[in-house]
Amino acid sequence: MYGTVNALCAKLTEKYTPDEPLTLIVWAKEDVLACLDDDSVTEDTAAQIVGLIAGLDGLHEGGVGVETLLCLLENLRAEEARPF
Repeated sequence: MYGTVNALCAKLTEKYTPDEPLTLIVWAKEDVLACLDDDSVTEDTAAQIVGLIAGLDGLHEGGVGVETLLCLLENLRAEEARPF
């Protein structure tokens, strides 16, 4: 899921009952900045990466770690470097 806190809370209450146990792992731009602190990532790029995480397949099998963040960063930088 990706969205604002309000939108995510609404989606969660639609899908799950209030007494259903679950685990929620959150990635915010601050988390991306902290993990990629050696890669000169801007706040805007970190926010873009957070948005891209929502579109990844296999999150439950492999999760999202530094390797995934670096791959997304490389893809964004390659996209920005392409001529129009």
